[in-house]
Amino acid sequence: MKGKPDAFAKAKKKKALAALSENRLEEAVALYRQITAYSPRDAEGWFMLGVVEGRLGAVVEAEKSLHHAVEIDGNMFDAWLALGQVLEHQQKNEAALDAYRQACVLQPKKVEALESAGRVAHALKLIREAATFYNDALLAGSRNIELARYLGDFMRSLGVPAEAAKAYAFYLQHNPGDHDVRLKLGFACIDSAMPDKALEHFSYVMEHEPDNVDAAVGKSEALLHLRREKDAFESIEPIFKNTKWHIGVAVAYARTGKGDDRIAEAIERLEALAADAGRVFYERATILFELGHLYDSRDNYDRAFDCFRLANELMAPHVKVEPVEKITNNIIQRYNHVAMRQAKRSHSNSERPVFVVGMPRSGTTLVEQILAGHPDVVGGGELYDIDNIKSNIRCRLYGGASIVSSPLDLGVDVLDFAASEYLSRLQSISQDAIRVIDKMPENFLYLGAISLIFPKARVIHCQRNPVDTCLSNFFQRFNYGHAYSYDLTALADYYRQYQRLMRHWREVVNIKILDVEYESLVDDPEGVSRKMVEFIGLPWDDACLNFYESKRAIATASYGQASRPVYDRSKERWRHYEAYIGPLRQLLAEK
Repeated sequence: MKGKPDAFAKAKKKKALAALSENRLEEAVALYRQITAYSPRDAEGWFMLGVVEGRLGAVVEAEKSLHHAVEIDGNMFDAWLALGQVLEHQQKNEAALDAYRQACVLQPKKVEALESAGRVAHALKLIREAATFYNDALLAGSRNIELARYLGDFMRSLGVPAEAAKAYAFYLQHNPGDHDVRLKLGFACIDSAMPDKALEHFSYVMEHEPDNVDAAVGKSEALLHLRREKDAFESIEPIFKNTKWHIGVAVAYARTGKGDDRIAEAIERLEALAADAGRVFYERATILFELGHLYDSRDNYDRAFDCFRLANELMAPHVKVEPVEKITNNIIQRYNHVAMRQAKRSHSNSERPVFVVGMPRSGTTLVEQILAGHPDVVGGGELYDIDNIKSNIRCRLYGGASIVSSPLDLGVDVLDFAASEYLSRLQSISQDAIRVIDKMPENFLYLGAISLIFPKARVIHCQRNPVDTCLSNFFQRFNYGHAYSYDLTALADYYRQYQRLMRHWREVVNIKILDVEYESLVDDPEGVSRKMVEFIGLPWDDACLNFYESKRAIATASYGQASRPVYDRSKERWRHYEAYIGPLRQLLAEK
């Protein structure tokens, strides 16, 4: 008798497949219902029933049948993919994404599953996860080249310009004449410390479109980052004279102008642009931030602060400030003393990575430039890889990027893989440097994970007067992120939580951490620089003090300062604005 049900099911399946191939769907669905009724643990039968029900438009019934299939056999890729499609058709996007994630885990190189997961993650505004799926789809051979353009835009919005540049470059291999995307690539190259490549792309557009003003602005910006100030000015000056209402031109001219006459011209133009009530908020904010810096350079601190205040008031309603105290509590709770004692470590003995962390505008660029002057050191700039690795680990462990991983969940295999991925990234930056600097300031959030991935890593923690730090952030229009910087109260809160987290890391991590005070570095450049070089395990080299002579590109907002010897203009800068920042000082003084 045992063989009879198998023979019955086999015969019915043969008839059902024949009916399906001839598009006799009603007959096929009836047969598959007989099969599943006779053999309720037949995962394939439930899967096929769900497929046929879906083709008939009976999506509710299809969803139930496909759920039966994956409950019986959780390794059935086709069933998970079909379930995702049925759920997506019903606009049950969260459940659909879970199904697509499972399909991607089972077959991580299946383009259809990766594209589907990316599409639904995008619809759910899970931008980072969507970008990851799109990237994997392209690597798996997707023919949908538009994904590369979307991916580039995603990565720019996330503040990952190096990855954006890769995506745009991939897109342009297939669409070389798309000058709009080439301009995006140029600006992404600037933001990822590749101004030489940016210059090539902007020049290419100008060869084909000589009157493209955006390309001219980008070219001037690239030349500035290449420390070719004279060339930058000469390239933008004639356009400044003839193009009066283009914000990018006015800002580019302001950044290249030196001397009272040029600054006065830039201020006059920007003030006229700021007075145009028809400008959208981010355009007006860009103008006002630039005006603030120009007035500050002329010691007109009252007008400078007024510009900065107005710029931030324009930006603040359009950004989402993360619940920083809640996030800090979560990190401290998960990476507690007990968890860090019990957590596994990778097998990596590499001392190559040096992490420079701290608040933005705390001297991280200056520290990197000094160390990168050493012949055995290369500055990698602000690398987003640690954040990306953390997100990938969360997806790998839990199936979703939104869940914060516990250190106790990280096995040695996962940590070894993370170390290998990161070291490969450093290898792409330099093949022979003994030390590579990662100066992503916000890596202070991940020192617990870093200590598990690289037990022998070194961390340089940059500190600066708290008021100067917060004020410098308030005065800066960041290209990406940093939503807290547009409000002094939010800034003070972020700063206090950053301090709190750094105190916690000192108690629970075993990696070496060196505190470097910006003010001490300004007062004694050689003494502090020698300590830093000794800390990273290298012999002293006098080239470290001549860092400003380097031709190395700077991607961050500090590129101007990095082109000059250490100076003290930014030390106790807050005193110029003392009349306006009483509440900030009070907030920072609170415990």
